[in-house]
Amino acid sequence: GFYMSMREKYTKPSAKIHYFVVEWDGDQLCWEDFRGQVLGATDPETAVAGSLRRLILEQWEELGLASKPDVGDNGVHASASPFEALAERMNWLGTSLQDDSFGKAMLTNIPRDTILAWTKDPQIQLAGAAKSCFDSLEDTNSQECLNIAQKIAGQEETKLERNTNTAFVFIKPHAACSDKTASLVLEVFKGRGFTVLSEGEISGTVIEEKKYIDNHYYAIANKAALSKPAELHPSPQAQEEFKTLFGLGWEDALSQRLVYNAVDGCKYFGVDGKTMDNLWAKAKKAKRLVKFGGGFYAGKIDTSEVQERVKVCVFGEGTFGTAVGTLFARNGHEVVLLARRPHRVDSINSQRKNPDYLKEYTLHENISATTDAAAAIANAALIVHSIPVQASSAYLSDKRDLIPPHVPVVSLSKGIHLTNLNFMCHIIEDALQRKQPCAFFSGPSFARELMDGQPTGIVVASEDAAVAARVQRLVGSSVIRVYTSTDVIGVEVGGALKNIYAIAAGAAEGMGFKLNTAALIITRGCSEMKKLAVALGARPATVSGLSGIGDLMLTCFGGASRNRTVGVRLGKGEKLQDILESMGEVAEGVPTAGAALKLVKQLGLDLPITTTVGEVLEGIKPFSALTDLMQLPLKEED
Repeated sequence: GFYMSMREKYTKPSAKIHYFVVEWDGDQLCWEDFRGQVLGATDPETAVAGSLRRLILEQWEELGLASKPDVGDNGVHASASPFEALAERMNWLGTSLQDDSFGKAMLTNIPRDTILAWTKDPQIQLAGAAKSCFDSLEDTNSQECLNIAQKIAGQEETKLERNTNTAFVFIKPHAACSDKTASLVLEVFKGRGFTVLSEGEISGTVIEEKKYIDNHYYAIANKAALSKPAELHPSPQAQEEFKTLFGLGWEDALSQRLVYNAVDGCKYFGVDGKTMDNLWAKAKKAKRLVKFGGGFYAGKIDTSEVQERVKVCVFGEGTFGTAVGTLFARNGHEVVLLARRPHRVDSINSQRKNPDYLKEYTLHENISATTDAAAAIANAALIVHSIPVQASSAYLSDKRDLIPPHVPVVSLSKGIHLTNLNFMCHIIEDALQRKQPCAFFSGPSFARELMDGQPTGIVVASEDAAVAARVQRLVGSSVIRVYTSTDVIGVEVGGALKNIYAIAAGAAEGMGFKLNTAALIITRGCSEMKKLAVALGARPATVSGLSGIGDLMLTCFGGASRNRTVGVRLGKGEKLQDILESMGEVAEGVPTAGAALKLVKQLGLDLPITTTVGEVLEGIKPFSALTDLMQLPLKEED
C-alpha cells in the first residue's frame, strides 16, 4: 500500500534526486562499514555520529529541509552491494555492462542474460536454499561479490586486479530540494578519501518518464506500476472468485477497461498516491479483494469517494475550442480559454459571451478567458489544443517552458502539416522537444450541436490507454458518449482526410450533382482513407469508426462544415483565394489537401480522389477533375 505515496515523492514535477558515483579501496573500508559508518542506519535517530543520515538529521533545518528526516525520508540512499550498485548505475544512468568495471568483470564468465535477469532481484539458489539475489550479495566487497555471483552461476572464480568498490548514492527528493545537502554529502565523501567519479541531478519528470523509481524498486513496482492487468493470468479459481465477488468475469472487466494497475489508476481518477493508498486500504478492510497469486491482488475501490474537479486550459477561443471547453465546464471543471484577442477576453469574462464565435450562446459560468499564457496553464490538469494545424508548431514552441511535461495535451486539431507532412502527434512532440502525454479528440461533432446538448459520440486516442481513459471520464456525460482508442495514427488520418473528401463532396454539390455523386465520393474516399491509414501503420478497423467514416459522413453531408462549404463555392466557380478571405475561420482541408498530395506521392499510393482535390485547389477546374475521375480505368472494388 505504501508504494504509490512513496513513488509520488520521486515523480512529481518539482522533485529531483542528486546522485554521486563514488569509489574507494575495499581493503581499507569494507562495504558493510561503508553502509554502517558512512551512510548510517536506516533510522537516522540511531545512525552513528558523523554518518550522512545522522548529519542530515542534525542539520535538517539549517539545510532548508521542509520536515525532520525519519525512517522513510532518511536523506540518502546507497547501494547495498557492488552488484546492486551495478544494477542501479544501469537503471539510473544508462550504464552498459561492458562499459562498467564491475560489469565487465562479471561478463568474463557469467552470461549477459543471466546478469540482466539478476538485476530484477529474482530468487536464486545458494547453498541449497532459495533466497533473494540482492540479499545473497549484500555487504560484500567487489572480490567476494564477484566470486559469490560466479558460484551462483556455476562458474569458476576469477580474481580482480584491485578490490575497488564503486557505489551509487543519491540524495532523496525530500533532501535534494536544498543544494546545501549536496554540498554536505560531497564534503563527507571527500573528507573520508572517497573518489567521486560522477555527480548530477535527475528531475522528477524524467524519473516518471523513464520509470527509474519503478525499476529501482522492481519487486514492488512490478505489481503497482509496471505490469498491466492484461498481462496477468489468474487461475480459474481466482477468476471464479473475482466473478462471484464483483459480479462480472475477469475478461469482461478487462474488455470494459475497468481494471488498472496502481499508477494508471491514479491517472484515470486524477488522484495522488496517498489517496489511492487510502482507497485501497478501505477496499481491503471491506474485504473487496481477490488474491491472484504472485503478490498480485484485484480489489474494487469505492469511486463514489473520488469527486475529481480539475482545471482545463484550452488553447484557442474559436468555435470548436469554446464548444469542447463547454463540455468540460458542464461536468464541473474549471475551464480557462487562452485567447488571442483582449476584446474576447473582456466579453467572455464580463458578459459570458464570445463576441466572434458561437455568439448566440451564453457561456457556462465555469468558463473564463485570459491572454496570459502562464496564468492559463498554471495548475491545469489538462491542456486542450484547438489551434489550426499549420500554426500549431510555432504556437506550442512558444509555450514549451510553460507546459509541464506531465500534463496531457488533448488535441482537437485535424490535418497534415503542409511543409513537413506531419500529423499533430508528431508536431506536438517536435514543438515541445519531448515525449508529452497526448490524446487526440475526433469524431462527428459539430460545435453548435455540442452546445445544444445533442447526443454525440466521439473517440479519444492515446498511446497511453490510461490518459485516454481519463479524458473519457472527464469529458463524457449523459449526452457525450466517449470511446477510447490506442490507434493514434488511425484516428488522426480519419480526422485529416475527411476534410479533403468534404471539399470534394461540396464541389460536386456546387456543380449541381446530387446524392448519388456524394455517396460515390464518400464511399471511395473511405477506401482511400483506409489505404493511407494502413500505409502509415494504423489499424483498418479505426477507419470504420467514429473518427473515420463517422466524421466523414457528418462533414460531407452537414451544412455546418467549413470544408464542405469551400467545396460548394469552388463548384459554383468562385476562386479559392476569395473563398478563404471571406471565411471567419480556417478550413483545415485546404492545406491538408496539399500536404496529402505530397504524402501520397511520397508513399507511392494510388488515391485518385485525394490527388484530384489537391490538384483542384492548385487550379484545375472542378468539372474537368470530376470528368477525369469518372474516366479512370475500371477495376474490382476494394
